Formats: sequence, C-alpha cells, structure tokens
Amino acid sequence: MLWVEVDLQTWFRRCMPETKPLPIGTRFDAPEVVLDGRERVMYPGLNVAFNSYLETIGCTAFTTRCTATRKAEVTAHATNASDRLAVHGGSCPDLVIFPTHGEAAKTYRLTNDDTVEHCDAAHDEASNGLVPGSEESRPPPAPVPVMPEGGSAPPSPSPVSDDPLAKATHAKMSWHWAEVVVEVKHSTEWFPFMPNDFLPQGKKSRISRGQITHHAAQIAATQHRQSVLLVLILKGDARLLRFDRNGAAVSEPFDYVSHPEIIGEFLYRAFCSPESKAEACRGHDPTAKPAALADAEFFRALHERYDQGSTVAKALKRAASDGWPIYELDVHGIWSEDGAAPLNHTSPRSLSTHRCLVGRPEYASSSMVGRGTKCFVAWDLQLRQPLLIKDTWRPTR
Repeated sequence: MLWVEVDLQTWFRRCMPETKPLPIGTRFDAPEVVLDGRERVMYPGLNVAFNSYLETIGCTAFTTRCTATRKAEVTAHATNASDRLAVHGGSCPDLVIFPTHGEAAKTYRLTNDDTVEHCDAAHDEASNGLVPGSEESRPPPAPVPVMPEGGSAPPSPSPVSDDPLAKATHAKMSWHWAEVVVEVKHSTEWFPFMPNDFLPQGKKSRISRGQITHHAAQIAATQHRQSVLLVLILKGDARLLRFDRNGAAVSEPFDYVSHPEIIGEFLYRAFCSPESKAEACRGHDPTAKPAALADAEFFRALHERYDQGSTVAKALKRAASDGWPIYELDVHGIWSEDGAAPLNHTSPRSLSTHRCLVGRPEYASSSMVGRGTKCFVAWDLQLRQPLLIKDTWRPTR
C-alpha cells in the first residue's frame, strides 16, 4: 500500500481537479467539538458541523449521519471479498455522507425497532492486544446512550424510538450509498499518521491505517468507483485522503477548528461542482449509472425466465439480490457480431458500446490497491442475452 503525503494546495489540485473552488467570502462556523474525553463524545459536534457546512454551501442532496453507533451489516452486502471486508471487527466509519433520496435513505434510516449501539470494536479489541475481528476478540461492549445534537447523553441507554432526534443524526451503515466517510481518532497512539513521523509503526497506528483502508476497500467493492474520499479527524486536526488503485494521497494536517473553511472547501468541491465533475471528483465510474426503474425491475425478474435449477437462473437471481442497486454499464470494446462467435485475429476490429445491466457482483477483490477485479453476471441490452463481465484495472507497468 503506497501512502503519499502532500501539502493541502497540492492535494486539492491533484485530488479534486476541474472542480469549482469555494466562492470568496463564504464563512463557516467553527465546529463545537468536545476534545476532552473519549472519542465518541466528538461525534455529535462533528455531525452537526458537517451538516451545517452542507447547508452553508446549499447542498440539500446529501446529509451526514453518525454510523459509529451501529455495527456494520454483514449479510446485506456481499460477495466473496465483501463478506471478508464487512466482518473486519464489525468495523464501520464514524460518520458518513449519504444521498438523501428515497432509495438510499431507506437503506440507512433507523426505524423504531433499531437501537443505537456502541461500535468502537476495533479500538476496544486492539487496546486489549487483540486483532479486530479475530476469533479470540471479546464481544462488543454494551449499548451506550444516544447523544442528541448539541446536548449531553441521556442518563441511560434508550432505543431510538425514545429519542426522535437520534433518528435524524444516527444511521445504519450502507456501503452501497456511502459517498464520503469520516473516521475519528482521539488518542495519539491510534493516529495512523503523525506530523514528524508520517507512517508510525506502532501496532495501534498500523491497525488504524488498516481500518481506513478497509473503509475505502469496502466502498470500492460494493460501488462502481475509481477512487474514494475520506476525511480523517485526529482530535483537533484533520487530514484529507483520496484512495485509488495505487494507494492513498494524504494531505498535511490542518486545524479544522480554527480553519473550518478547509473542510468547507472540500465539501463544496465534492458536492457543488457541475454534476459530472462532482461525481468524478468523488470517484464514481463515468461508465456506470443507476439503471432506470423499468430496467431495474426487468433485471430483478430475469431469473424467472430460466429453469430455476439452472446455473443461469441462480446467477441472475444472485445478481439481483435485495439491497443491491441495479446499474447500467457502458462496455466499450470489440464485440462479435452475433454475440456468440469468439473473437480472433479475423474478427472485425471496429469498436462499439453495449449497454449492460448489472447488480451484485459474482466476485469482488478484497484489495483496495491493484487490479480490483470484479465479475458481474450481466444482461446485454443489445444482444438480449446474459453474459459475464470481468471488470479489472490494467497495470501501467
């Protein structure tokens, strides 16, 4: 894994190219974050601050929710590598920026049956000398009180249904719809990076680097991404990160309390640039887009066309698993004219684009770096037949 530290100006130029800079004169309030105490008491203030900044820049299509109080859902997401990723100590980011539209909101919004639980497993296990998610790691700690925005915790643990405000600030983790994740560290021994020792080799620092890499890898495994953005809060300082298949570009640390405009600039570029530029900035694959409702319904019912005991029916049914959004991919390349004959040296060399519907991948790599291979059982809208798509990055050298 390659980690590269750069100054802030260079980070914005290289990691958010062709995005709109923050308008001159835009002001952001300093976040009211409790820095004295345990890590989890920082979450409410950060939650309020990020949502306030989104409001300041006029962004209503996204919201920040606290997901650290929920264990990561394992069964909803995955496939091969994703199964292994999702059980990384039940690890989930501390805060996540999600879309507010209905399809996304129904996956992360808490219901009256949900309770808010403490999900700091990686910290508690590692401090006890255990590897997060290992067999010998102890059970997660008991539920902790819900912290309303700007207030203190209630005297005893309570279900979400007892605190309406908690529904608006806390959420289930939904890897499919996570746009930007925020990870918080309070103790310096857990800092993955240090000002005078960029990559500290202490056990807890290495676990923290593994944790943030896990978050990026999980998003890359469950979404159509070229890169992933992450904000790392290190008590009173912050760093901006961009993960891609080479590694991660890490900004120099900055004081986000004294200079809230830096995170404001980050959010403005990521969410308020022209749509195509903003989506590219956040790492979305430009050849993938959410399928139209009719196409999504068509794909989910495709398996019914085939003998239910057949491999094709089982594969199409798995591809249409509940909870997985259906996407339309533009696959540009050399296609055989009839869709069946294998390509060889006598095949036509002309390029064409086929539109293909995909859902849950049949296979997804567990690594954030490298080829990032995924395999999809897809439906070709031109050839009107199922096929297997292998999506992989090619090495440059």
